[in-house]
Amino acid sequence: MKRCCLLLTICLLAWPVLLVGTESPRTSGPARVYQTWGDYETIKAFLLAEIRGRGLVINRIGDVNDMLGRTAGAVGATITAYQNAEAILFCKADLSHNITNANIHNIVLCPYSIVIYEPRSRPGTIFLGYRSTGNEFPAVRIINRLLDEIIQQVVDM
Repeated sequence: MKRCCLLLTICLLAWPVLLVGTESPRTSGPARVYQTWGDYETIKAFLLAEIRGRGLVINRIGDVNDMLGRTAGAVGATITAYQNAEAILFCKADLSHNITNANIHNIVLCPYSIVIYEPRSRPGTIFLGYRSTGNEFPAVRIINRLLDEIIQQVVDM
C-alpha cells in the first residue's frame, strides 16, 4: 500500500514535467505558436543555441516588450501584456539565396523570425512562434519547416 501511494505521488508530481513541450503547435491568425514551461532566460538560451547550432547567423534580437513599454504612453496603455518578449531575426544563407534567386520578391521572407514571450498574466509559461504565411509556395514550406524544427527542438529539451 505504501509503495502504491508513493508511486501515485511521484506520478502526480512528475505529471507537469512530463507535459513540458508536448503541446502541439496552434495557429492563431498568421501566428504558429508553441507553448512550454520554465525559466524564460533558460528557454531563450536553448533557442539561441539551437539557431546557432544549425549554422544560422542571428542578425538581431529585438526587445519587443521594451518597444511596447516605450510606446505605451502614446496609446494610453499603462502596462504591457508581457513579462518578457523578444524577436530573434536570423538567416540561412543557402536557403535565402535559393528562394530569392527563384523569385526576387521572396526577399520579403528574409530574415526569418522566431518570437519568444512570457505573458505577464502567466509567469513561467513560455510561447515560441513565428509568422506563417501559409504553405502554398515551396519557399514558404521550406522556411516554415525550418522554423518548426527549431522550435520543436527547443520545446522538447
